[in-house]
Amino acid sequence: MEIKVGDYNVLESGSVVCMDGYPIVFTFGKLTYKVIIHRDKGADELGKNVVFLMNAKDMNIGEIHLYLEDSVALASSTPYKVGNYNGKSLSFAFHIEHFTAMSNPKMPIALNYTWLQRDTTVIFEPTESGKVKIEEK
Repeated sequence: MEIKVGDYNVLESGSVVCMDGYPIVFTFGKLTYKVIIHRDKGADELGKNVVFLMNAKDMNIGEIHLYLEDSVALASSTPYKVGNYNGKSLSFAFHIEHFTAMSNPKMPIALNYTWLQRDTTVIFEPTESGKVKIEEK
């Protein structure tokens, strides 16, 4: 079966029950992405609820931080470009609803995720500020 969302092909999609304090690790060949859900914090210092970080020493390792404290739901409005896999761009989309976690922060919540690909590649370029600019070509 093949599933398309716009011009993206769905590589993998599913749900994971997330327990408090346990990161979720996705591995595609040599690529590893760790999803860390912060239930006890609002947005990061720049006001973002979703932050993607690459390991400067190993571009095959990334972290996706999701900040939930002030939200009952958090979702990606567009897929996040996170790398390349098998010669195509790799993007991450997600949706979380955590109504019960608002009343009991230790309750498990469900992360609904979709890994997407399309016939482009992602280029990571370091900037003068030390951050990484991500472009799709």
